[in-house]
Amino acid sequence: MERARERIKQLEIHGQELQQELQKTQLDYRERDEELQKADSKIAAMEKSKFWQMRRVWIKMQKLLGLLEKDPIYS
Repeated sequence: MERARERIKQLEIHGQELQQELQKTQLDYRERDEELQKADSKIAAMEKSKFWQMRRVWIKMQKLLGLLEKDPIYS
């Protein structure tokens, strides 16, 4: 009977540890998701800039002239 109580106590402690680990993992996930959303917003803003539009045209011209096979950033 004493062994069963000790085992139950161990399982309860392990369950609490798992719950804490789950909470930490969920927090880490939310933080990474926020970072990803910020990065996506920043990239979208960059790609709307005049510089990026001109860059896109420049790369397209180089490809048409056979000077470039792939966009250097995405290769």
